Amino acid sequence: MKHVLTRAWLHLPATLAFALLALQMSIPWTAPYFVTQDGPSHLYGATIARDLVLHHRDSIYSPWYTIQRAILPNVTATFLLAISEWIAGPEHAEQALASVAILAGFLAFCYASRALSPRFSPWTPVANFLVQTWFLWLGFYNFYLGMALMAFAIGFYFRHAGGLGLRRAAALAAALVVLFFTHIIPAAIAVVTVVTTAFWINVAVPVATAERTGRRFLPPWPRLRELGISLASVAPALILIGLYLSSGAPTHINPQIAWAWNEFPMHVFQTGAGRSGAQTLLSSFFLFYIAAGILLMRKREWASVRGGLAVATLLTFLAYLLAPDAGFGGSLVKIRFSWAVFLLGGLLACSVMGLRPMRVATAVWVACFLTGNAVNSMAIAKRVSNAAADYLSIANQMPPKSTFVRLRYPTPHAAEQYGYEGIGRDPLAHLDGVAAAQRRLVDLSDYEPLSKIFPVVFKKAIDPGWQSGLWAMEGPDSGSVESLAWLNRSLPAPIDFVLVIGDQDSPEAVRAGMPKMIEYLDSNRRRVAISPERIFRLYR
Repeated sequence: MKHVLTRAWLHLPATLAFALLALQMSIPWTAPYFVTQDGPSHLYGATIARDLVLHHRDSIYSPWYTIQRAILPNVTATFLLAISEWIAGPEHAEQALASVAILAGFLAFCYASRALSPRFSPWTPVANFLVQTWFLWLGFYNFYLGMALMAFAIGFYFRHAGGLGLRRAAALAAALVVLFFTHIIPAAIAVVTVVTTAFWINVAVPVATAERTGRRFLPPWPRLRELGISLASVAPALILIGLYLSSGAPTHINPQIAWAWNEFPMHVFQTGAGRSGAQTLLSSFFLFYIAAGILLMRKREWASVRGGLAVATLLTFLAYLLAPDAGFGGSLVKIRFSWAVFLLGGLLACSVMGLRPMRVATAVWVACFLTGNAVNSMAIAKRVSNAAADYLSIANQMPPKSTFVRLRYPTPHAAEQYGYEGIGRDPLAHLDGVAAAQRRLVDLSDYEPLSKIFPVVFKKAIDPGWQSGLWAMEGPDSGSVESLAWLNRSLPAPIDFVLVIGDQDSPEAVRAGMPKMIEYLDSNRRRVAISPERIFRLYR
């Protein structure tokens, strides 16, 4: 009996991990509408891409959009959402991708953990915690998937470090190239981790050993050969990163180190409301857990790939402090590096022998708080779904193949009205993309084709001035009435509908000129529908 209880106790982390995984993967399906902030735009972009590829001549999107032919990250999510839409339909495409992304992140972490500690079970609720992040709920699918692929790539390198060989180096190179086409930041972190670890085990450790023993200072030839193969494996991804950065606008370097230090780790794990939704206790615990892992490493662990991983973790934290918050073709850069610190540090801490006695206790601790977070996230998902239902009841009154623009004014009271305040994101921001994808509408104001950092872009025939006016509808101002009138006259086809989002009587919306816009639309277009809370309006 004692033996049975001992085995059950040792297998408890794995049991908890898989139970939590099932719970996490079910969250997107617990509400009628799974709503993320930017996900609807990515769904709309995937809809356009799929339609242009399969039905180019007959596509309603071909007069407006094309697929750009350039070296470009942010491709993978478009491809996967197109497949997901084909299988599950536009109504459930995001739900399916979100569940698959959670599963991929969990398996990737456990694979990398097994690569570091082959003799121990990799299944732990630590993996569940590290994949339950703000980025998924923000709809940053490329970045989220990129972090999962990063764990797979570095796990593969850890598993074969010291005996990489040409075939495995080619496989690693291919994985890093795929990672680049998913997202540039995880690709850069993976390259730094591989290079740091390669130098650590093939140069730093042999040199340190030689100094202690009084032998030759240079590493032996096999070590230098292994280093060369490792560097060759990262070269294709490094070249792609360099080409992409050199082709974009120069980044203004303003690291804001003091602010970044005080804000760390930011709201990386915010998936719901309150302390439970922000997972503040767990994130604080893991900072100490990672620090303890580094401090408790033994000499032989420092002499292995774990030493290289510890250095890479510290370098990632340094990148968090020094990187500008806007750059690399996007924004919110620092918080992305913050998640990477937790991911790399979590892998390290789970593999350190000095923390092994805490493994089961840590699993129970994490599982308790993570269950509360999952329940919180489900409740918020249902409340956000209620807001989406009201939004789409208005937007879905546009007939298929219509052309429309969305004017997004401030909605300071919407979160309180629907009960999702304090979640760190705006679920109404790009919800028009869901309506556009479901009803095959042309959403001219969607930000993804206008940003030029995703596969789908406007055709060159669509004048840059028009595109600038459409981009401004992300945050209209007092001059938006004239801009809308000009666009309606100038665009190759008229704007059939105008969808207006905003709290008309709020001071923020008044300052942005919403009353003036409503007056103009009431005078020049026919109002089709308005929501009971008067937040959503549709004009024909």
